Amino acid sequence: MRQAGKKVLIVDDEQAIRRFLRATLSAHGYAITEAGTARQALEQCAREHPDLVILDLGLPDTEGVEVTRRIREWSQVPAIILSVREREADKVAALDAGADDYLTKPFGVGELLARLRVALRRATPPGADPVFHSGDLLFDAARRLVTMGGQELQLTPESTKKAGSIKLGHVLSKKSRCSLHLLPKSCCPQPNRCMGHSLYPGIPDFFSTLPVR
Repeated sequence: MRQAGKKVLIVDDEQAIRRFLRATLSAHGYAITEAGTARQALEQCAREHPDLVILDLGLPDTEGVEVTRRIREWSQVPAIILSVREREADKVAALDAGADDYLTKPFGVGELLARLRVALRRATPPGADPVFHSGDLLFDAARRLVTMGGQELQLTPESTKKAGSIKLGHVLSKKSRCSLHLLPKSCCPQPNRCMGHSLYPGIPDFFSTLPVR
């Protein structure tokens, strides 16, 4: 079964694995993008907005479990772990961090393709507006709602306009980004926690502000 147009982000530090997965998935109609480190994975996920992520746990800069956890702070893209680790504890940690499935290496191509199809069927419908959570901060772009610790923050008209233009997961050029300095200190019960809050925790400064369409 071909999956024309579905974009898959492959995250693995072994080039041979990425090459094999690219060839296999491309032959079945998937569009492929790659990353060899955790940092690249987060950047690619934010920039390319893939339909599914295949992720190894043993990345050179950050564990794949932590990458999954960070992605889940702002995206519900399906994530399948592909790892040599067979311990139950590793599988539980990955699933608890937000992974949708876990497949151990070596793996069968038929099983991998089936798991991809299942993950894509369960995925959030295209165009759905995600709600971002980070600690006590909640940001709902569709409703133009920002709360801190359950308390709604009263946005100024200009802040409300900016909030409505934000689309999580799409990062454009530096000039087209909208800073999270939307909120005047007077409207925030905890101003030091609101001002400059990053929607991409742990991602380099380039991604530390809200993108706009």
